[in-house]
Amino acid sequence: MLCVALTIGGCAAGEQAESVQNEPPLYDLAPADEVKADGHIFDSSLLISDDVFVDWGYLSEDEIQAFLEDTPYGTRSFLADYREGYITVARQIAQVAKTYRINPMILLVKLQVETSMIFKTQTPTRHTLDRAMGCGCPDGQLGCHASDAGLYRQLECGGRLLRSYLQEIDAIGTTVTGWGPNKTKVTSDGLSITPRSAATAALYTYTPWVLQGRGGNWLLWNVHRKYSIKVQRDRPNYRWIGGPCAQDTDCGFADAVCLAGDRGALGVCTVPCERVCPDSGALFTSTTFCIGADGLRRAQADALCVAQCNESLFPHNAGCRDDHVCQRIARYGEAETIRAVCVPSDHDFPRLENETEADADSSGSDEGETDSEDEDADRGHHRR
Repeated sequence: MLCVALTIGGCAAGEQAESVQNEPPLYDLAPADEVKADGHIFDSSLLISDDVFVDWGYLSEDEIQAFLEDTPYGTRSFLADYREGYITVARQIAQVAKTYRINPMILLVKLQVETSMIFKTQTPTRHTLDRAMGCGCPDGQLGCHASDAGLYRQLECGGRLLRSYLQEIDAIGTTVTGWGPNKTKVTSDGLSITPRSAATAALYTYTPWVLQGRGGNWLLWNVHRKYSIKVQRDRPNYRWIGGPCAQDTDCGFADAVCLAGDRGALGVCTVPCERVCPDSGALFTSTTFCIGADGLRRAQADALCVAQCNESLFPHNAGCRDDHVCQRIARYGEAETIRAVCVPSDHDFPRLENETEADADSSGSDEGETDSEDEDADRGHHRR
């Protein structure tokens, strides 16, 4: 909603002066090496998947606080110590995320791309705090709604608006401004976009700009990827298929199931499938595969999604987490389609015919292999 400093004109003079003194253009505007390496590139029609967007449990209050104390900029944000009353910023973000079922990382990213709140080490002016999320501050208007002024009110306003856009899409297929999945609309910078997720449509309703390489929703996508690198680099498949869990709510996607581990060990996030599985657009996540559950102890479905072996994520165990093994298994219902996948160590799957022990040990070399149908499908986390 608010202009992005150094990219879009129209900011108030006081805000421009503050932005010039305390902006991180080089970091926020430069693509991350990890983003290039994992093959993910900017797609204006799919800014973020729906499952990731509404994963309100993605960061706990303590994790948000730790993020603010040690930001991706190598500094301590002023937000780590800011309070309104006795409520910390971390608590406010966690509460808004839970109330409106919006990923707290999205709220952190919005604070940054709208007013550089995460980057700032000193408390900014009241003028900037009053429009921290750019909420209630329509493009082309100098003022903001007084009822939404203040950092915590801005967080509440941003969360409420994003949730309302998703509700409008559920009810009538589009938001109040006409953005919706599979509905083509022109952005304020003149580009025709057809969103491939409700989350993408909601973000264009909030900020109807692409501004690739300069600001707008490209900047949101880029900053989100960089912030995700900090959070997920050391915990691959976090809250995703193949990731560790103790209960279903530890898995951050629709219809998630935590398949219990052996003798009290951590379980693994999965989801029932019929033939194919969703893939995630998030960094540090494995490609998935649908297998029959006969060989999975404690399974309560005919078929479940599992992670494919990926040695770039798990280099020390043939592409799998420590309590799993890499095994070549046929797709559920398609004996001719085989992939190397990660299954719990106590699995009951037989080796495939003509497969030697050496073949099983080296099966992680097929990491990320998909068939053409999987490659052509989108990453909106619609069931595949």
